[in-house]
Amino acid sequence: MEAIPGSIDDRRFTKILATPLYNLACAVACIFNDVEGNAKSYSNLTGPELTAVKDRRKRFFESVSISKGSALREVRNRISSHIDSDTVIRPSQYWDKVDTSAFFLMLARCLVQLMFLLELDVYSWTRRSGQPSICSLMTVDGSITNLYMKDGQPVGIHSFTFAKSPKYEVAREIENLASLYNRVAAGVDDRGSF
Repeated sequence: MEAIPGSIDDRRFTKILATPLYNLACAVACIFNDVEGNAKSYSNLTGPELTAVKDRRKRFFESVSISKGSALREVRNRISSHIDSDTVIRPSQYWDKVDTSAFFLMLARCLVQLMFLLELDVYSWTRRSGQPSICSLMTVDGSITNLYMKDGQPVGIHSFTFAKSPKYEVAREIENLASLYNRVAAGVDDRGSF
């Protein structure tokens, strides 16, 4: 691969990406595990959706490795989150695993799977109501039930309102990041875009 133009070629910048990328990959893995592990609880999921979750989960774990010994985990543990003593003695062993193209590709794969997972209508959301005695809960996408609370327990329904799920805002942020990724990836190599 040819050198990347400008400062992006500096592995010091790439290694900083390792910690948030590892955290994102772990979060996506947790969502997959939760959705697949609790599939019976998610009665809204159809058979094809459950099959898609299983297939995508398998492909995700094959393409974004966060297991012990993986490059991302090693870089995150040894030179991104903190400096390990081994990195001082044998630095090239760890710095050789800092691969800008591979990290950007993992980021893309995380975001693609997160977008897929957000499409599933299996999540509930809470938000601050502005009143200590009211809990706002969205259990079905697009509708909020405001509950009267007493001693931390719901005692009645206050109101019901329609609202847009916060997952659409998350999706918008992912789309913005995907756009930025595609612009950066165009200068990194020819592995393609989202």
